[in-house]
This record gives sequence, C-alpha cells and structure tokens, in this order.
Amino acid sequence: DMDINETILIGTLTAGSALFGSLMGELLKMLRVSIEHRKQRKDLIRAKYEELAERISDSHEWVEAVIRTSSPEELLEAGTARYGRRIETLANLYFKKIRSAATKYSSELNSIYSSQHKFLNGSISSTEADSVIEAARDARIDLETAVIKYSSKYT
Repeated sequence: DMDINETILIGTLTAGSALFGSLMGELLKMLRVSIEHRKQRKDLIRAKYEELAERISDSHEWVEAVIRTSSPEELLEAGTARYGRRIETLANLYFKKIRSAATKYSSELNSIYSSQHKFLNGSISSTEADSVIEAARDARIDLETAVIKYSSKYT
C-alpha cells in the first residue's frame, strides 16, 4: 500500500510533468513565431532594398530624359524628381547606413530639374547646367557605392 506521501509525490510529479510539457509547447510556439517574424522582416528589407536599386536605375533614366528636353513643355512632361523622393524615403525608413548618400542624391536630382528649367529659359549656360549634371552623377555613384557596400547587411 502506498502511503499519503507517495501519493502526493506521484500527483506532484504528474502535475509538474504536465505543466512542464505545456510550458515547453508554449515556448516552442513563441520561438516559431519569433523566427517567422524575423524571416518576414528580412524578406521585407530585401524587397525594399531591391526597390531602392530599381528606383536608382529609374532615376538615371529620368535624368537622361530631362537633359534631352528642348522645351519647358517637354521638361514638364518628363516630370519632377519623384524618384529622388522615393529613394530618400526608402533610405530613411529602412536603410540608415545609406541615408546621407540618398538625401544628397535626391537633392541633386531636384537641382537637375531646376537647372534644366533655367537652361531652357536661357537664365544659365550649358556649362552651368553640365556642372549640376556632373554633381548629380557623382552623388549617384556615391549612392550606388553605398548600396553595394551594405548589400550583405540588407539582403
């Protein structure tokens, strides 16, 4: 016959085992959720980094379109430097290591639009417009260099 102490011990061990099993199940569930969350975050960052690279490429095409314009109407059709704003926004939200280069490039894109407008209206020379284009090209190279440098961190 079992005495009362053995019964209490068996009951305690049984309850403890059930509680331990339940806790382990919850811990494993929390671990899975955490791993899935990290994976989703990494996928989001990778997608945004790819979008950033695409916007840089799109902006280069936009610059080419802007500098080919020969009238204020054509310049208006080319549109403003929306790519620069998107590049800057992506960098500010997701990629702090390249914020500075993105902000500089965005500013230079705005300068290109403005200088092309002034050039088409005859208020600046082609040499002055070319220097703005050169500054934007340098800023794009700096941004592309930063994107490459930090690609392993963000992808």
